[in-house]
Amino acid sequence: DKEGNTIKESLESESGCGSTITVNRFSKDIDSCYYVDSLSTDTLVISENEEENVATITFNKYTSKLTIHHVDEDNNKLAEDTVLENLCGTVYETENYKKNIANYNYKSASETKVTLSQNNKEITLYYVEGSGIDE
Repeated sequence: DKEGNTIKESLESESGCGSTITVNRFSKDIDSCYYVDSLSTDTLVISENEEENVATITFNKYTSKLTIHHVDEDNNKLAEDTVLENLCGTVYETENYKKNIANYNYKSASETKVTLSQNNKEITLYYVEGSGIDE
């Protein structure tokens, strides 16, 4: 990625010396990422010196949003939604985002663990009437 972290293992080609390789043809099929650029070269001519036969391709991870709704058992909105935006692959324990709501206790979540993907996600935290102190 742009920060220099490896997001996919290196690819190797069995092309012989003098062969020309178009670097960006290797820019596909990385989950949750998109091709940015070839940092070193667009084409690579294979030589006998293996150290010269290296190209670096840069990708960025997509970002995605997680919207957490806070409702009662009848799906009445009790508080403003919590909206989180982060890189795809980020994992959230959704119960960590429960809110203290006067006269309500947290009950459950539609999903307790969410991994962000290219599609925005929505989950719901449910609350029941009570003293307002989680039991």
